Amino acid sequence: MNTYWLHKSTLDTEISTLYPSYFLEKRKKVLLLQK
Repeated sequence: MNTYWLHKSTLDTEISTLYPSYFLEKRKKVLLLQK
C-alpha cells in the first residue's frame, strides 16, 4: 500500500511537471469531489 501511494505521488509529480494545466484541472476536480 505504501509503495503504491509513493509511486502514485511520483507519477503525479511527473505529470504536474509535464502537464501543469492538466494537473491543476485534475486537482480542482478532486477538490470539488471531496466537498
